[in-house]
Amino acid sequence: LEQWDGEQVETIPLPDEDGVSVIAFAFKEIVERLNTGVVELGLDSTFKTNSAGWEMYGILTEVNGQAMPLVTVLITTTAAAQPGAKQRVLESVLRWLHLRCPNTRFSLSDKDTAEINA
Repeated sequence: LEQWDGEQVETIPLPDEDGVSVIAFAFKEIVERLNTGVVELGLDSTFKTNSAGWEMYGILTEVNGQAMPLVTVLITTTAAAQPGAKQRVLESVLRWLHLRCPNTRFSLSDKDTAEINA
């Protein structure tokens, strides 16, 4: 990820949270294309998909009728994580994205409380 940072992807800087490990990045070319038009986003997540306990959140958009990945967030928490930690991480990612794509009009989430609240 560091090798491609600034060229193909942009690492999203996030504040430290006790008990939280997170990797967040955006696909730079897609973000740059979307920064002027109206952007419709979808937010979805996966849980318990690997033995390491990482969860994946994906933010998708549509470009020319095709779904395109825009942002990926990988996160894991320990017992030291404070209540609402995942929500705060997602809020930070969405704020970062909103600064680059200010015309976001629509967001979709599923039953994950952290997604809905963010």
